Amino acid sequence: MRMTGKTVEKLEQQIEDFLEGMEDLSGCTHLLSQPQQQKLAVAIATFYQRLGSLQVDRGEVPASKEALNATCLGIEAERRRYQELFELAPQGYLVTDGEAGILEANCAAGNLLKLCRDRLVGKSLVDFMARSQRAKFRTQLWRWDSSEVAREWEMSLVPVGGKSLRVNFTASPVRSEEGKVVGWRILLKDISHKKQQKTTNKSDLNQLKKQQQQLKAQAKTIEQLKQEIAQYKQMQRLSAREQQQSPRLLNHQVRASNIRTAELEEELNYEAMLKRITDKVRDSFDESQILHTAVEELVRVLGLRGCNAALYNVERATATISYGYTPDIPGDQGKVVPMTEFAEWYQQLLQRQYFQFCIRIPNWGGEISILACPIVDNQRTLGDLWLFKPQEHTFNEVEIRLVQQVASQCAIAIRQARLYHAVEAQVTELEQLNRLKDEFLSTISHELRTPVANMKMAIQMLGINLNRELPFFDELAKPQAEQSKLARYFQILQNECDREINLINDVLDLQRLESGKQPIKPAAIQLSDWLPQLVAPFQESAQKRQQTLQLNISPTIPPFFGDQASLERIITELLNNACKYTPPNEQITVTASAKPGLIQLSVSNSGVEIPDSELSRIFDKFYRIPSTDPWKQGGTGLGLALVKQLVAHLGGIIDVKSQDNQTCFTITLPDKLSPGVA
Repeated sequence: MRMTGKTVEKLEQQIEDFLEGMEDLSGCTHLLSQPQQQKLAVAIATFYQRLGSLQVDRGEVPASKEALNATCLGIEAERRRYQELFELAPQGYLVTDGEAGILEANCAAGNLLKLCRDRLVGKSLVDFMARSQRAKFRTQLWRWDSSEVAREWEMSLVPVGGKSLRVNFTASPVRSEEGKVVGWRILLKDISHKKQQKTTNKSDLNQLKKQQQQLKAQAKTIEQLKQEIAQYKQMQRLSAREQQQSPRLLNHQVRASNIRTAELEEELNYEAMLKRITDKVRDSFDESQILHTAVEELVRVLGLRGCNAALYNVERATATISYGYTPDIPGDQGKVVPMTEFAEWYQQLLQRQYFQFCIRIPNWGGEISILACPIVDNQRTLGDLWLFKPQEHTFNEVEIRLVQQVASQCAIAIRQARLYHAVEAQVTELEQLNRLKDEFLSTISHELRTPVANMKMAIQMLGINLNRELPFFDELAKPQAEQSKLARYFQILQNECDREINLINDVLDLQRLESGKQPIKPAAIQLSDWLPQLVAPFQESAQKRQQTLQLNISPTIPPFFGDQASLERIITELLNNACKYTPPNEQITVTASAKPGLIQLSVSNSGVEIPDSELSRIFDKFYRIPSTDPWKQGGTGLGLALVKQLVAHLGGIIDVKSQDNQTCFTITLPDKLSPGVA
């Protein structure tokens, strides 16, 4: 029965009418016998006593009503604050109906789909997907297990007028009172740059492997050249007798040997130079230093009059000289050359073609030979090398091939340096995004804690008022099948409020652990006394589910010096999971043992086995193994993530094994917290 204002007024009028009737009745008491008059007097006194109690309760109703109204206003204010946080979330967030029609969208979702938020509402999310992807999307949403809280997958989206994006979907269902899925909450995260980076890294890795093979082949060639040099030098050491017998033939052989020796020594020098350049630039992430090394080695080994190296900006059609060695004329380092001024030259270089020509340079005292070689990787031209020699010494095929190999080494090193800087920038950006995510979760959890606490207080006040009007608490104590609709609805409201409070507390605890702000209070714990007390409340729950709960404690286990609250949370979470996932007539076992300097605690249960494909994910936040909850209790997916963080917080490790229809979680902790942990 709900006491409204009109009900109170009607009740007051009925009381006044009844009091007038009582006064009329008092005037007729002389007609009754003495015993009847006494009974009537007792009845009237009892009535006035109950009437007084009713008036006291009636006075409390307006105060309760005012408190409830104040609570509702507070909840509405907190709801508006939550809406503002929803709008400012860094990731796209959508609320859809059962057919994936968009009901709500935040600004980030509008930016991702290239459509203003107001125009998104009413559209179907399926419209932003390629036709080949739509069936997969519907399958992900509509084949939903009743126990699943959230699901995550990757798929492509096609924004309005934009390129296809690779997006990470995280969806959670919105259910009706009957448990039917009537909509979804969907979090969208653009991961296109990550996919592109993986492809680029794979390509670069293949090129590095190819370069390693080339280096091995070059080392083999160097070894062959050394053997040939040794053979030719041996030929020069002919005996004096042979020289006297055939001086002309010997002179010819010596000359040929000297020529071949010079050629081999030159090739050997080239190979050694190439190896020096490779060794110097391989681990360098400075583009200027890479080109500096290449230019100096080429000038020294080839005897050049000058050499410079430039890097291209294809978008601006410019070439910037990064390093140059020209002792006879002023240096051009840092000079920006427009490609349009020498269009014919740069057109060939951009097409990955080298060329050489002769030209007169007044400051150099005549004509010189110039070789221009592009620096290219597997994608585009990155820059060029320009080499200068006197005209009478043109560049031969061996020298041109050497310069091409040096340019190839520079391209690989520059590409590696750019990838390193790009990855470094991405890591910095991801760290910042991770901090923003943590701050967002922390803010949301703190902001939700106040309205949920108000809701819980309002629910408690509602229960107290209902119990004053009728035996409501007795109704709640009945089995669910015998409860009234009002009692069942009230129980659902209370359970869901408690569940939200637990979720918020779990998120905040996990946030504090990940940020290293969770305090530790070391204390001595006698496990032989403490564990039985901790496990005892779970015995009744296990018996109700026809499970057997057994506790095994080694008699020689020493005291454990650690944080009692963290250890209690670990064991409680593991026991909750064991009771939740263990079928009837199966066993749950808690074991405590010791090794030198270590304490081992394990929680195992029979009748259930975690698939190998799921073992690597069970400690992820919000992840729940589908279709393994025989009691259909649901959960937040944060329990095992908290356990893992708490174990690490205590300086220990956790291991899980699942085979032969049995699952066992084993925690290994130091028997005393180290100073760094405490």
